[in-house]
Amino acid sequence: MSEHDEVGSLVTPTFAGMPLRTAGFPAGGLFRLSKPPRLNLNISLEDQAEITASSDHPFVIVRLRDDQTRFRDAKDRSLLTAQRVLDMVSANAVDNLEIWDVRGAEHHMVWWSSKQNGSVLRWSSVENIPEDVFEQLAKHFSEITMNLQLPPNVRIAEPPAWPPWHPSFRYYRLAQVADDRVEAFRNIFLALESLLDHVLPAANSGSGETDWIRRALDEALIGVDLGERFVDPAHGGSPRNYIVAVFYRFHRGSLFHSKLSYGADKLRIPHVEREASVEKLEQALGDLNHLYLTLARVHLGLDYRGGFVMAPGGFDLMMSTMTGKTTLHLTDDPTSGIDRVDEIELNPRGHWMLEMRTRNAVRLERRMTRYFLGVADGAQVPPEIGIRGVAAAVGDAPVMWSDTEGVLRPQGFDRIEVLLGVTALNQGLTRTAFRT
Repeated sequence: MSEHDEVGSLVTPTFAGMPLRTAGFPAGGLFRLSKPPRLNLNISLEDQAEITASSDHPFVIVRLRDDQTRFRDAKDRSLLTAQRVLDMVSANAVDNLEIWDVRGAEHHMVWWSSKQNGSVLRWSSVENIPEDVFEQLAKHFSEITMNLQLPPNVRIAEPPAWPPWHPSFRYYRLAQVADDRVEAFRNIFLALESLLDHVLPAANSGSGETDWIRRALDEALIGVDLGERFVDPAHGGSPRNYIVAVFYRFHRGSLFHSKLSYGADKLRIPHVEREASVEKLEQALGDLNHLYLTLARVHLGLDYRGGFVMAPGGFDLMMSTMTGKTTLHLTDDPTSGIDRVDEIELNPRGHWMLEMRTRNAVRLERRMTRYFLGVADGAQVPPEIGIRGVAAAVGDAPVMWSDTEGVLRPQGFDRIEVLLGVTALNQGLTRTAFRT
Protein backbone atom coordinates (compact mmCIF):
# COMPACT_ATOMS: atom_id res chain seq x y z
CA MET A 1 0.00 0.00 0.00
CA SER A 2 1.33 3.45 -0.82
CA GLU A 3 1.82 6.08 1.85
CA HIS A 4 -1.54 7.59 1.02
CA ASP A 5 -4.02 5.27 -0.65
CA GLU A 6 -7.71 4.44 -0.95
CA VAL A 7 -9.54 1.27 -0.01
CA GLY A 8 -12.79 1.30 -1.94
CA SER A 9 -14.27 4.73 -1.23
CA LEU A 10 -12.31 5.06 2.08
CA VAL A 11 -9.25 7.28 2.02
CA THR A 12 -6.60 5.66 4.20
CA PRO A 13 -4.87 8.07 6.61
CA THR A 14 -1.30 7.14 7.50
CA PHE A 15 1.39 7.85 10.04
CA ALA A 16 5.02 7.29 9.04
CA GLY A 17 3.68 5.33 6.08
CA MET A 18 1.60 2.99 8.28
CA PRO A 19 -2.19 2.93 7.77
CA LEU A 20 -4.33 4.20 10.65
CA ARG A 21 -8.03 3.68 9.90
CA THR A 22 -8.63 0.99 7.27
CA ALA A 23 -11.63 -0.74 5.68
CA GLY A 24 -13.28 -2.94 8.30
CA PHE A 25 -11.31 -1.35 11.16
CA PRO A 26 -12.79 2.13 11.64
CA ALA A 27 -11.48 2.98 15.14
CA GLY A 28 -8.17 2.64 16.93
CA GLY A 29 -5.17 4.23 18.52
CA LEU A 30 -1.44 4.87 18.11
CA PHE A 31 0.87 4.87 21.14
CA ARG A 32 4.52 5.71 21.58
CA LEU A 33 6.85 2.87 22.56
CA SER A 34 10.02 3.03 24.63
CA LYS A 35 11.96 1.98 21.52
CA PRO A 36 11.29 0.64 18.01
CA PRO A 37 10.63 -3.11 17.92
CA ARG A 38 13.44 -5.34 16.65
CA LEU A 39 11.12 -6.74 13.97
CA ASN A 40 8.06 -5.45 12.15
CA LEU A 41 4.91 -6.57 13.97
CA ASN A 42 1.70 -7.44 12.11
CA ILE A 43 -0.69 -9.26 14.45
CA SER A 44 -4.35 -10.15 14.08
CA LEU A 45 -6.18 -10.60 17.38
CA GLU A 46 -9.05 -13.07 16.90
CA ASP A 47 -10.47 -10.92 14.11
CA GLN A 48 -11.21 -8.21 16.70
CA ALA A 49 -8.19 -6.02 16.10
CA GLU A 50 -5.06 -5.53 14.02
CA ILE A 51 -1.80 -4.50 15.65
CA THR A 52 1.07 -3.05 13.64
CA ALA A 53 4.51 -1.73 14.56
CA SER A 54 7.48 -0.89 12.38
CA SER A 55 11.11 -1.50 13.28
CA ASP A 56 11.80 1.99 11.91
CA HIS A 57 9.58 3.87 14.38
CA PRO A 58 8.84 3.68 18.15
CA PHE A 59 5.05 3.42 17.76
CA VAL A 60 2.40 0.72 17.89
CA ILE A 61 -0.91 1.03 16.02
CA VAL A 62 -4.11 -0.74 17.08
CA ARG A 63 -7.03 -0.93 14.65
CA LEU A 64 -10.36 -2.04 16.15
CA ARG A 65 -12.95 -4.05 14.24
CA ASP A 66 -15.83 -2.55 16.22
CA ASP A 67 -16.39 1.16 15.70
CA GLN A 68 -16.32 3.41 18.76
CA THR A 69 -18.47 6.50 19.21
CA ARG A 70 -16.46 8.20 21.99
CA PHE A 71 -12.84 9.17 22.37
CA ARG A 72 -12.55 7.58 25.82
CA ASP A 73 -13.89 4.21 24.65
CA ALA A 74 -11.63 4.16 21.60
CA LYS A 75 -8.57 5.06 23.64
CA ASP A 76 -9.22 2.67 26.54
CA ARG A 77 -9.92 -0.31 24.30
CA SER A 78 -6.97 0.41 22.02
CA LEU A 79 -4.63 0.85 25.00
CA LEU A 80 -5.82 -2.36 26.69
CA THR A 81 -5.38 -4.29 23.43
CA ALA A 82 -1.89 -2.88 22.89
CA GLN A 83 -0.80 -3.77 26.42
CA ARG A 84 -2.00 -7.37 26.12
CA VAL A 85 -0.35 -7.83 22.72
CA LEU A 86 2.95 -6.48 24.10
CA ASP A 87 2.64 -9.01 26.95
CA MET A 88 2.34 -11.81 24.39
CA VAL A 89 5.21 -10.42 22.30
CA SER A 90 7.44 -10.50 25.39
CA ALA A 91 6.31 -13.90 26.68
CA ASN A 92 6.94 -15.45 23.24
CA ALA A 93 10.51 -14.10 23.14
CA VAL A 94 9.94 -11.68 20.26
CA ASP A 95 10.80 -8.39 21.98
CA ASN A 96 10.43 -6.55 25.28
CA LEU A 97 8.57 -3.28 24.74
CA GLU A 98 6.59 -0.86 26.86
CA ILE A 99 4.24 1.97 26.07
CA TRP A 100 5.85 5.30 26.90
CA ASP A 101 2.99 6.43 29.14
CA VAL A 102 0.26 4.18 30.55
CA ARG A 103 -2.25 6.99 30.08
CA GLY A 104 -1.03 7.69 26.59
CA ALA A 105 -0.70 11.28 27.75
CA GLU A 106 2.83 11.84 26.48
CA HIS A 107 2.07 11.13 22.83
CA HIS A 108 -0.82 9.25 21.24
CA MET A 109 -3.39 9.41 18.46
CA VAL A 110 -6.93 8.05 18.67
CA TRP A 111 -9.64 7.87 16.02
CA TRP A 112 -13.35 7.10 16.28
CA SER A 113 -16.73 7.94 14.74
CA SER A 114 -18.81 10.75 16.21
CA LYS A 115 -22.51 11.25 15.47
CA GLN A 116 -22.00 15.00 15.44
CA ASN A 117 -18.60 15.29 13.75
CA GLY A 118 -18.17 12.18 11.60
CA SER A 119 -14.78 10.46 11.68
CA VAL A 120 -12.44 12.14 14.16
CA LEU A 121 -8.66 11.93 14.65
CA ARG A 122 -7.21 13.36 17.86
CA TRP A 123 -3.48 13.76 18.37
CA SER A 124 -2.58 14.33 22.03
CA SER A 125 0.80 15.49 23.27
CA VAL A 126 2.03 16.76 26.64
CA GLU A 127 5.10 18.98 26.72
CA ASN A 128 7.11 19.91 29.82
CA ILE A 129 8.02 23.52 30.41
CA PRO A 130 11.73 23.52 29.49
CA GLU A 131 14.02 22.83 32.44
CA ASP A 132 16.21 25.82 31.58
CA VAL A 133 13.27 28.06 32.50
CA PHE A 134 13.34 26.65 36.02
CA GLU A 135 17.12 26.79 36.14
CA GLN A 136 17.01 30.49 35.27
CA LEU A 137 14.35 31.13 37.93
CA ALA A 138 16.33 29.20 40.53
CA LYS A 139 19.47 31.18 39.66
CA HIS A 140 17.51 34.42 39.85
CA PHE A 141 16.15 33.68 43.33
CA SER A 142 19.57 32.46 44.45
CA GLU A 143 21.13 35.76 43.38
CA ILE A 144 18.40 37.69 45.21
CA THR A 145 19.13 35.71 48.39
CA MET A 146 22.89 36.25 48.11
CA ASN A 147 22.45 40.01 47.57
CA LEU A 148 20.24 40.54 50.60
CA GLN A 149 21.64 43.16 52.97
CA LEU A 150 21.37 41.48 56.36
CA PRO A 151 21.93 43.27 59.68
CA PRO A 152 25.48 42.79 61.05
CA ASN A 153 24.31 40.49 63.85
CA VAL A 154 22.28 38.16 61.56
CA ARG A 155 23.91 35.16 59.93
CA ILE A 156 22.46 32.56 57.56
CA ALA A 157 22.85 29.17 59.19
CA GLU A 158 25.06 26.62 57.48
CA PRO A 159 23.23 23.50 56.30
CA PRO A 160 23.59 20.63 58.77
CA ALA A 161 25.93 17.73 58.09
CA TRP A 162 24.46 14.76 56.28
CA PRO A 163 23.14 12.00 58.54
CA PRO A 164 24.67 8.50 58.42
CA TRP A 165 23.59 6.35 55.48
CA HIS A 166 20.45 4.31 56.09
CA PRO A 167 19.05 1.45 53.93
CA SER A 168 15.79 3.35 53.46
CA PHE A 169 17.69 5.98 51.46
CA ARG A 170 18.26 3.37 48.73
CA TYR A 171 14.56 2.60 48.40
CA TYR A 172 13.72 6.31 48.42
CA ARG A 173 16.17 7.00 45.58
CA LEU A 174 14.84 4.10 43.51
CA ALA A 175 11.32 5.48 43.98
CA GLN A 176 12.40 8.87 42.64
CA VAL A 177 14.18 7.53 39.53
CA ALA A 178 11.47 4.99 38.62
CA ASP A 179 9.54 5.71 35.43
CA ASP A 180 6.74 3.37 36.48
CA ARG A 181 4.32 4.45 39.21
CA VAL A 182 3.81 0.90 40.53
CA GLU A 183 7.56 0.40 40.85
CA ALA A 184 7.82 3.79 42.54
CA PHE A 185 5.09 2.87 45.03
CA ARG A 186 6.78 -0.42 45.90
CA ASN A 187 10.07 1.32 46.63
CA ILE A 188 8.68 4.25 48.60
CA PHE A 189 6.65 1.81 50.70
CA LEU A 190 9.81 -0.23 51.30
CA ALA A 191 11.57 2.99 52.32
CA LEU A 192 8.84 3.62 54.91
CA GLU A 193 8.97 -0.01 56.06
CA SER A 194 12.76 0.22 56.48
CA LEU A 195 12.40 3.40 58.53
CA LEU A 196 9.71 1.85 60.74
CA ASP A 197 11.99 -1.13 61.32
CA HIS A 198 14.60 1.36 62.54
CA VAL A 199 12.07 2.80 65.00
CA LEU A 200 10.69 -0.57 66.17
CA PRO A 201 12.64 -3.62 64.88
CA ALA A 202 10.17 -6.10 63.46
CA ALA A 203 12.34 -9.08 64.39
CA ASN A 204 11.87 -8.26 68.07
CA SER A 205 8.20 -7.31 67.95
CA GLY A 206 6.81 -10.77 68.64
CA SER A 207 3.71 -10.05 66.54
CA GLY A 208 2.35 -10.36 63.01
CA GLU A 209 3.19 -7.86 60.31
CA THR A 210 -0.04 -5.84 60.48
CA ASP A 211 0.19 -5.50 64.25
CA TRP A 212 3.88 -4.58 63.99
CA ILE A 213 3.12 -1.82 61.45
CA ARG A 214 0.44 -0.37 63.75
CA ARG A 215 2.78 -0.39 66.74
CA ALA A 216 5.73 0.97 64.76
CA LEU A 217 3.59 3.82 63.41
CA ASP A 218 2.34 4.62 66.91
CA GLU A 219 5.96 4.89 68.03
CA ALA A 220 7.17 6.79 64.95
CA LEU A 221 4.34 9.36 65.03
CA ILE A 222 4.91 10.47 68.63
CA GLY A 223 5.37 14.23 68.56
CA VAL A 224 5.10 14.39 64.75
CA ASP A 225 2.67 16.91 63.26
CA LEU A 226 1.26 15.64 59.95
CA GLY A 227 -1.40 18.32 59.73
CA GLU A 228 -4.69 17.25 58.14
CA ARG A 229 -3.11 15.24 55.34
CA PHE A 230 -3.78 11.83 56.89
CA VAL A 231 -6.97 12.61 58.80
CA ASP A 232 -10.14 10.97 57.50
CA PRO A 233 -13.38 10.47 59.49
CA ALA A 234 -13.80 7.12 57.74
CA HIS A 235 -10.76 5.93 59.70
CA GLY A 236 -11.69 7.51 63.01
CA GLY A 237 -9.61 10.62 62.37
CA SER A 238 -6.47 8.64 63.19
CA PRO A 239 -3.45 9.15 60.89
CA ARG A 240 -2.16 5.70 61.87
CA ASN A 241 -5.45 4.02 60.89
CA TYR A 242 -5.50 5.94 57.60
CA ILE A 243 -1.92 4.93 56.74
CA VAL A 244 -2.57 1.27 57.52
CA ALA A 245 -5.88 1.14 55.64
CA VAL A 246 -4.91 3.11 52.54
CA PHE A 247 -1.19 2.47 52.02
CA TYR A 248 -0.78 -0.97 53.57
CA ARG A 249 -4.04 -2.83 53.09
CA PHE A 250 -5.39 -1.25 49.90
CA HIS A 251 -2.42 -0.20 47.74
CA ARG A 252 0.28 -2.52 49.03
CA GLY A 253 -2.13 -5.43 49.40
CA SER A 254 -3.24 -5.23 45.78
CA LEU A 255 0.07 -4.23 44.16
CA PHE A 256 2.41 -6.63 45.98
CA HIS A 257 0.62 -9.84 44.96
CA SER A 258 -0.52 -11.42 41.69
CA LYS A 259 -2.84 -14.22 42.86
CA LEU A 260 -5.95 -14.14 40.68
CA SER A 261 -7.55 -16.88 42.80
CA TYR A 262 -8.31 -14.28 45.50
CA GLY A 263 -10.58 -12.46 43.04
CA ALA A 264 -10.10 -10.11 40.10
CA ASP A 265 -11.31 -7.18 42.23
CA LYS A 266 -8.31 -7.63 44.55
CA LEU A 267 -5.76 -7.85 41.72
CA ARG A 268 -4.34 -4.75 40.06
CA ILE A 269 -2.35 -5.56 36.95
CA PRO A 270 0.06 -2.72 36.12
CA HIS A 271 -0.64 -0.53 33.07
CA VAL A 272 -4.34 -1.37 32.68
CA GLU A 273 -5.89 0.65 35.47
CA ARG A 274 -8.65 3.17 34.95
CA GLU A 275 -7.93 6.88 35.23
CA ALA A 276 -9.51 7.17 38.69
CA SER A 277 -7.37 4.32 40.03
CA VAL A 278 -4.21 5.86 38.55
CA GLU A 279 -5.00 9.17 40.22
CA LYS A 280 -5.50 7.42 43.59
CA LEU A 281 -2.12 5.75 43.23
CA GLU A 282 -0.43 9.04 42.33
CA GLN A 283 -2.04 10.68 45.36
CA ALA A 284 -0.80 7.83 47.53
CA LEU A 285 2.72 8.25 46.11
CA GLY A 286 2.76 11.94 46.96
CA ASP A 287 1.46 11.26 50.45
CA LEU A 288 3.96 8.45 51.06
CA ASN A 289 6.86 10.63 49.92
CA HIS A 290 5.73 13.31 52.36
CA LEU A 291 5.27 10.80 55.20
CA TYR A 292 8.68 9.19 54.66
CA LEU A 293 10.55 12.52 54.50
CA THR A 294 8.73 13.82 57.58
CA LEU A 295 9.58 10.73 59.62
CA ALA A 296 13.14 10.59 58.26
CA ARG A 297 13.68 14.14 59.48
CA VAL A 298 12.64 13.11 62.99
CA HIS A 299 14.17 9.63 63.28
CA LEU A 300 17.12 9.66 60.86
CA GLY A 301 18.24 13.29 61.12
CA LEU A 302 17.55 13.92 57.43
CA ASP A 303 17.29 17.61 56.55
CA TYR A 304 15.59 17.35 53.18
CA ARG A 305 15.68 20.50 51.06
CA GLY A 306 14.01 20.19 47.69
CA GLY A 307 15.69 23.14 45.99
CA PHE A 308 13.67 25.32 43.63
CA VAL A 309 10.18 23.88 43.12
CA MET A 310 7.34 25.67 41.38
CA ALA A 311 4.16 25.88 43.43
CA PRO A 312 0.72 25.52 41.76
CA GLY A 313 0.16 29.25 42.20
CA GLY A 314 3.39 29.99 40.34
CA PHE A 315 2.40 27.64 37.53
CA ASP A 316 -1.04 29.30 37.29
CA LEU A 317 0.62 32.71 37.10
CA MET A 318 2.95 31.54 34.34
CA MET A 319 0.08 29.95 32.38
CA SER A 320 -2.07 33.08 32.67
CA THR A 321 -0.03 34.51 29.79
CA MET A 322 -1.34 31.68 27.57
CA THR A 323 -4.83 30.94 28.89
CA GLY A 324 -7.50 32.26 26.55
CA LYS A 325 -4.85 33.72 24.24
CA THR A 326 -3.22 30.66 22.66
CA THR A 327 -3.84 29.36 19.15
CA LEU A 328 -2.58 26.05 17.75
CA HIS A 329 -1.19 25.83 14.21
CA LEU A 330 -0.65 22.63 12.22
CA THR A 331 2.43 22.68 10.03
CA ASP A 332 4.37 20.52 7.58
CA ASP A 333 7.65 22.11 8.66
CA PRO A 334 10.02 19.20 9.51
CA THR A 335 12.24 21.37 11.73
CA SER A 336 12.32 19.87 15.23
CA GLY A 337 11.24 21.82 18.27
CA ILE A 338 14.80 21.72 19.62
CA ASP A 339 16.04 23.52 16.52
CA ARG A 340 13.30 26.17 16.85
CA VAL A 341 14.09 27.18 20.41
CA ASP A 342 15.56 30.56 19.42
CA GLU A 343 12.99 31.43 16.76
CA ILE A 344 10.80 34.49 17.28
CA GLU A 345 8.66 34.08 14.14
CA LEU A 346 5.79 31.61 13.94
CA ASN A 347 6.55 30.44 10.39
CA PRO A 348 10.04 31.67 9.45
CA ARG A 349 10.54 29.17 6.61
CA GLY A 350 7.19 29.82 4.94
CA HIS A 351 5.85 26.27 5.20
CA TRP A 352 2.18 25.32 4.96
CA MET A 353 0.44 26.23 8.22
CA LEU A 354 -3.17 25.97 9.35
CA GLU A 355 -4.55 27.92 12.31
CA MET A 356 -6.91 25.74 14.33
CA ARG A 357 -9.98 26.80 16.28
CA THR A 358 -8.46 26.74 19.77
CA ARG A 359 -9.84 26.77 23.30
CA ASN A 360 -8.73 25.77 26.78
CA ALA A 361 -9.80 22.21 27.59
CA VAL A 362 -10.72 23.01 31.19
CA ARG A 363 -12.40 19.68 31.95
CA LEU A 364 -9.23 17.76 31.11
CA GLU A 365 -6.90 19.80 33.30
CA ARG A 366 -4.92 18.14 36.07
CA ARG A 367 -2.64 19.48 38.78
CA MET A 368 0.15 21.56 37.25
CA THR A 369 -1.05 20.70 33.74
CA ARG A 370 -3.06 22.79 31.25
CA TYR A 371 -4.54 21.66 27.95
CA PHE A 372 -5.30 23.51 24.72
CA LEU A 373 -7.63 21.87 22.20
CA GLY A 374 -7.34 22.81 18.54
CA VAL A 375 -9.94 21.74 15.95
CA ALA A 376 -9.85 21.80 12.14
CA ASP A 377 -11.92 20.29 9.35
CA GLY A 378 -10.20 17.44 7.57
CA ALA A 379 -10.91 19.09 4.22
CA GLN A 380 -8.69 22.01 5.24
CA VAL A 381 -5.58 19.83 4.87
CA PRO A 382 -4.57 19.65 1.17
CA PRO A 383 -4.05 16.16 -0.32
CA GLU A 384 -0.30 16.64 -0.72
CA ILE A 385 0.36 17.80 2.86
CA GLY A 386 1.99 15.64 5.52
CA ILE A 387 1.75 17.15 9.01
CA ARG A 388 5.00 17.24 11.00
CA GLY A 389 4.01 19.13 14.13
CA VAL A 390 1.96 21.79 15.86
CA ALA A 391 2.99 25.24 17.06
CA ALA A 392 1.36 27.07 19.95
CA ALA A 393 1.35 30.84 19.64
CA VAL A 394 0.13 33.88 21.54
CA GLY A 395 -0.63 36.38 18.83
CA ASP A 396 2.19 36.03 16.32
CA ALA A 397 4.73 34.90 18.90
CA PRO A 398 5.55 31.16 19.08
CA VAL A 399 5.64 29.80 22.63
CA MET A 400 5.80 26.01 22.19
CA TRP A 401 6.16 23.28 19.57
CA SER A 402 5.37 19.60 19.48
CA ASP A 403 6.61 17.19 16.82
CA THR A 404 4.59 14.29 15.44
CA GLU A 405 7.88 12.30 15.19
CA GLY A 406 6.66 10.98 11.84
CA VAL A 407 4.70 12.24 8.85
CA LEU A 408 0.97 12.31 9.63
CA ARG A 409 -1.35 12.25 6.61
CA PRO A 410 -4.83 12.71 8.12
CA GLN A 411 -6.71 13.00 4.84
CA GLY A 412 -9.88 10.94 5.06
CA PHE A 413 -10.92 12.10 8.52
CA ASP A 414 -13.79 14.59 8.77
CA ARG A 415 -12.37 16.32 11.83
CA ILE A 416 -8.83 16.73 13.16
CA GLU A 417 -8.15 17.59 16.80
CA VAL A 418 -4.89 18.41 18.57
CA LEU A 419 -4.79 18.28 22.37
CA LEU A 420 -1.59 20.00 23.53
CA GLY A 421 -0.77 19.76 27.22
CA VAL A 422 1.69 21.97 29.09
CA THR A 423 3.00 20.67 32.41
CA ALA A 424 5.45 21.60 35.15
CA LEU A 425 5.33 18.25 36.93
CA ASN A 426 8.63 16.65 38.01
CA GLN A 427 10.48 19.97 38.12
CA GLY A 428 11.33 19.41 41.78
CA LEU A 429 13.34 16.55 43.26
CA THR A 430 10.35 14.50 44.49
CA ARG A 431 8.82 12.44 41.68
CA THR A 432 5.20 13.38 41.00
CA ALA A 433 4.44 12.02 37.50
CA PHE A 434 5.43 8.86 35.69
CA ARG A 435 5.56 7.44 32.18
CA THR A 436 3.85 4.13 32.99
